[in-house]
Order: sequence, then structure tokens, then C-alpha cells
Amino acid sequence: MTGLHLAPEDQDSHYFPLGHTLPLLSDHAGLFVSDLEVGAWLQAGDLIGQVYDAFLGSRRAEVRAPVAGLLSGLRHQPLLYEGDLIARLQSRTPLDSASPALHGEEQ
Repeated sequence: MTGLHLAPEDQDSHYFPLGHTLPLLSDHAGLFVSDLEVGAWLQAGDLIGQVYDAFLGSRRAEVRAPVAGLLSGLRHQPLLYEGDLIARLQSRTPLDSASPALHGEEQ
């Protein structure tokens, strides 16, 4: 059978309107490493990945989810510059775009 296949009634589907997307930007340059996959549901504080110094190999920062939500985008290119997009989270609640949580790294 060809054409559009609708999801079963019991499938958990979500719609995220404008204002529910949180981009996580890097505070550091280096190499980004993560073992997560797009589509994972995260809780606030969950580890998304780590940023390592490209020359020394030491860990520079941990990237943690500032809010609970769906991981809808994740950087696969390891080389990272300050300000680069690391990940996108979709929250079930509206987000304040002026929040300092846009930078998801802690040292």
C-alpha cells in the first residue's frame, strides 16, 4: 500500500509551537562529544555532552539540559567554536528567549 500512513491512536505524539524551542550555544571552543541521539526525552540537568580542549584533551565544560524536553537537534561535527549551536530542545512549556539558560554549559 502506498501513500500516507497515519500514526496509531495510542502513539504519543507532540506538537511544539513557537516559543517552545531552546537552542543551546557553546560558551567554549573545542571538541564536542555526546552519546545521545535525537529523539531522546531529557530532564533538566541531564548531561547532553562534553566539550574538550582540542590541544590538550582536557575537559573544558559539560553541556547539560537547562530544561526538560525533547532533544530535537544535536551537533555531530565535533569541532566547535564559541557561540556555535550544540543542540536544540523542545519544551512542553513556553520558554523565555531572554533566559541565560540559552548557554547550556557549566564548568
